[in-house]
Amino acid sequence: MQTIFDKTKPDGGDLATTLDDSIREFKTDLKSVLPLINEAVTTTPARINGGVAVIDNMLKNLEPLVNQIAATKQKVTDAKTTLEQKTAQEYGALENLPSGFVFPYKGDLSDLPSNYQKTDGANSTPAMEANPASGISAFIMKTGD
Repeated sequence: MQTIFDKTKPDGGDLATTLDDSIREFKTDLKSVLPLINEAVTTTPARINGGVAVIDNMLKNLEPLVNQIAATKQKVTDAKTTLEQKTAQEYGALENLPSGFVFPYKGDLSDLPSNYQKTDGANSTPAMEANPASGISAFIMKTGD
């Protein structure tokens, strides 16, 4: 359904034409959405205000969830940034990494220790492609101790 102020809709050239076209589309959409209404619809200010109060209450109840989602998104973004900044040598210094551990790598692949391999599908590694735009050179896997 289009709205009168739909910014994705190309304008008709001038404001009057654009508004006229948008209103016409809105009327068509409204008729298709509400096909069973064939007489005047009436309401009272109290009913409208009651509906607004219900919506306001719903939004207030959603606010903590929205904040929690935003905080979680930030934590994931921070973790991604931290992982992208690590090198194979920094991870290799962690002696408890199990064989098969895969992580993003930034740097020259010729600097990889012998017990790490690029995950390109060869030598029993999974085929995983890095996105160069993210700054990651490759995904690498610890293949031995």
